[in-house]
Amino acid sequence: MRGLPGIVLGVSAALVVACSSGKRAAMEPVAPTANSAHGAAEPMVPPTQDPRGQIQWYSDQIEAQRKQIGMPEAVMQQMTAQPESSPPHAAQDNACHAGESESCHSVCTLSDSICDNADKICKISDDLGDDEWAAGKCTSARSTCTDAHKRCCTCS
Repeated sequence: MRGLPGIVLGVSAALVVACSSGKRAAMEPVAPTANSAHGAAEPMVPPTQDPRGQIQWYSDQIEAQRKQIGMPEAVMQQMTAQPESSPPHAAQDNACHAGESESCHSVCTLSDSICDNADKICKISDDLGDDEWAAGKCTSARSTCTDAHKRCCTCS
């Protein structure tokens, strides 16, 4: 009977680890998935050299990550001035006070990825010049980035 508490404690710890890993998997950033046609992994960078194709690829990544965080669909607002850049990563933002939990860490990781992708979209958009579609994608991506950053910094 003396070993029974140790066994109970061990089983309890195993259950906690198993349950928490399931939650973590649901919040992890979008990773490349196997290409169903060939079984090869999709690249982490746009599979095209076409600037509009690259913007769409990064935009699709943002959309998938937005859904993972549980953010509502972005509402396009008329913005008179587009921000110059995205907010800093959560770890570099002294005003950001995200909780220490694994779920908050995952939200902040996704937020940082969304903002990195927004910056890439806006850089390509700038290179394209007067492309209204690209500029709209940049504005939408920056808006999603700002909202994701707020969600990270208020996570508790």
